[in-house]
Amino acid sequence: VEARGDLLAEQASAFAVLGDARRGRQLALEASAAGAMPIRLAIAWASLDDVDGALAALERESFHVYWTPHLVWWDPLLSAVRAEPRFATIRERIARAWSPEFACASLP
Repeated sequence: VEARGDLLAEQASAFAVLGDARRGRQLALEASAAGAMPIRLAIAWASLDDVDGALAALERESFHVYWTPHLVWWDPLLSAVRAEPRFATIRERIARAWSPEFACASLP
């Protein structure tokens, strides 16, 4: 099933938030192997307090899906990630993905 990885990543976040980090980590690894979206994996790893894992996932995200930048900016689980110096590169990629030039390039 195509969405299996994303569902596993959501479950990983839920288990982490509920205090079962062992199960959350296992599910996050399964989600990665099942092809979860990088943004979903980033939230799963951030839920597990794994900032490096979350940043690594965000580094693979394209940010071309309209809701992905919103999650990066406003999801409280990503607060620690936004505080990291490595996040500056991700912030620049989001800005490039959502610049006016990108939006205009898709117009006829």
